[in-house]
Amino acid sequence: MLVKNKLIWSIIVVLVFFGCDSFEEDVYPDKNQIDNTSDVVMSLSPGSPVVLDLLQSTQLTGNASISISVKPVRGTASITTTGLLKYIPNQDFISGADSLKYKACIDVDCDESKVEFRYSDDESTCVTHAVYDEANLTENSLIIDVLANDKNCDQTFDIASLKIEESPAHGTAKITDGIILYTVTDANMQTDQFIYGVSTVENPDLYKYGIVDIIKEEVILVEAKNDLFEYTFYEYITELEDWGGAWGSEKPLTFSLEQLLANDELFNIPASEFTVTMSNSMIGSGSYQNGVFSFTPSAQFNGSASFEYQICYGNKCSSATVSIAVPEYNDGQIQVINNVITFDTWEQFDQALVDNNSSLNLSINDILGNDDLEGIAYNQLFISVIKSPSFGEVIYYDLELFKYTPDSNFENSGVDSFDYQVCYGQECVEGTVTIKVGQ
Repeated sequence: MLVKNKLIWSIIVVLVFFGCDSFEEDVYPDKNQIDNTSDVVMSLSPGSPVVLDLLQSTQLTGNASISISVKPVRGTASITTTGLLKYIPNQDFISGADSLKYKACIDVDCDESKVEFRYSDDESTCVTHAVYDEANLTENSLIIDVLANDKNCDQTFDIASLKIEESPAHGTAKITDGIILYTVTDANMQTDQFIYGVSTVENPDLYKYGIVDIIKEEVILVEAKNDLFEYTFYEYITELEDWGGAWGSEKPLTFSLEQLLANDELFNIPASEFTVTMSNSMIGSGSYQNGVFSFTPSAQFNGSASFEYQICYGNKCSSATVSIAVPEYNDGQIQVINNVITFDTWEQFDQALVDNNSSLNLSINDILGNDDLEGIAYNQLFISVIKSPSFGEVIYYDLELFKYTPDSNFENSGVDSFDYQVCYGQECVEGTVTIKVGQ
């Protein structure tokens, strides 16, 4: 809107450009058009520099030179070779106004006008403008949809009008169907910038200009690696006793963060800079606190147990598994290990029932496969169910399977169990089979 020779402009963009270019060698208006230069007021938002097309705002054509005659006090300004005025407010400029003066000359005939940069509280008016884009480069190229965040208000951007107004210094910018492909050409590039222009269908001659900053992102791909802690049975018992526990108790094994990170790829990043979590404990339970992983194996555990940990640096994360191995304790006595049969979802549980005529068929290997039977064959053992489940029934088919059939009350609990007994001669041991749905 032109009022008293002032053009109210509200193009809001962000840029990181600190050059100050002279425009003295470039040509624009005819001598009789020098008086067409006009004062311009540009609206600012906190932390948002602006770009102004001086040729569009002044409507100058022909041959002349344009330069900044009075520099701004509270920011930095420069003019590109294509006539774009770029203004960057200082960090402490968050209210009030700043201004500069620019001059258009032909020979000795000149006209000077003012550009004012002003903060305004009125956000009710929608102004069509290009919005700043910042893109992180992690490979040699990236695709940028520069129009995605631009404000078109009640107008429509003309994709065919999209153009590169100022090319990047360290790469190329190619437009295809309204999308820009940036490709780096300088191996030492750290930051780059280009300016694009776009017009609307309603105003094809009036271009809006936006700035794209390209920032090379240092990619640090930390890699957590699996760990294996193997104990002899006596080492395992000793570890528990050091905690005041004993075989069959539920005392934790502990591992320091430094222990687990020792074989990881960390790029010399200190352990204190990682975000660390622990999850997916198998055959036990675990927690992580103050740089220590605590893992409590199931009672009378032997065999293999595990948990997972994850390390994150920024938004890059990597996970690994910590395995704990305790060999079976062969003391001439048979031992059984409790079993937990877990279904992650009710859908999985229901499908298992459908597959087995409304029952779960737990093979003898499913139940006894992890027990220490001292090499004794199944057909030399006496196996029986000694405690029925609370929400169903279980039938043991000799040397074949345990068939568990839930009743309607199982849906309310989601957890059920039964006890079985294994005897060899006069020696008997007992174990529990737990069936649960969900964690």
